Amino acid sequence: MKKCIICGKSKKESEFNIEHIIPEALGNKSLKIDKVCTECNSKLGSKVDKYITTGSFMELIRNNYKVAGKNKKIPFPFKEGIDEYGNRVRLDNNFKPTIIPKVEKIGNIYNIKASSKQEAIEIIEKVYERENLNINQKNEIISKIESAEMKTYKPTISYDIKANFNEIELAILKIAYEYAYLRLGDTYYDDICGIEIRKIIQKAINNNKVEKYNFINHIWTESEFGKIINNLGKEINNSHFLLMQTVNNKIQLIISLFCDMSLSYIMDISDNADRYDNTNFIEFIKLNKTWYNVIKINILLYFLT
Repeated sequence: MKKCIICGKSKKESEFNIEHIIPEALGNKSLKIDKVCTECNSKLGSKVDKYITTGSFMELIRNNYKVAGKNKKIPFPFKEGIDEYGNRVRLDNNFKPTIIPKVEKIGNIYNIKASSKQEAIEIIEKVYERENLNINQKNEIISKIESAEMKTYKPTISYDIKANFNEIELAILKIAYEYAYLRLGDTYYDDICGIEIRKIIQKAINNNKVEKYNFINHIWTESEFGKIINNLGKEINNSHFLLMQTVNNKIQLIISLFCDMSLSYIMDISDNADRYDNTNFIEFIKLNKTWYNVIKINILLYFLT
């Protein structure tokens, strides 16, 4: 029997599977833990991890770093936007725009927006059936469509990119909890900070509860750690960065996804470092690869100097 570090229940070995501490959809192939039961693993994916794998903001980040999901496809966050006239516009993967078809009736006038004459005619055929137009009306409209001048369409498109940082912080806390358990061992299950983080995760997966979390802080560019992460982002491409260290008997953890300032956080994960044999770790997770120890040693020396 083995105890799940999320729900706390003892279950058979067969009821566990591999949990990616940083979601696999973010390119993590190497940082894993095997102490999350299958049921909790599934809930974490659908109710916590989703906040840093899906949505317009995270799809924009993943597109920028060319990180494919489990479907082997890189997210394309530019599928639909609004042009300067308020029309809804779709782009294909080659950034070719098409207007999403629309028909408006103002009095006896039909205003049709379409990407081709054929598409406009198909719209009128549907309107004819739905509104019982007489055949002469329909043919007159189609005749006008066929004789209309086609124009090159090069729109200026606006996108509404949204990010709920309370949701993102919940996903970061889940990474922090699992990483702490991986590096500090089973003793962390009874750590006061660990218990509080686990309660937050349990509330999220059982009650769909997302709140503001006071003990996790965003790292700003102007801060000491912000400058370090900015430099790392320039020198080490396409990597996630984790740094665990002891500060005044507290264990501090920095998590920076993609070494990107918008996804860089710092938090205290324990108030009692004396409980643990080793509390200092540094990790670089190369997207879709395993990062080699020799690189980790060189980077550690860089920090120490």
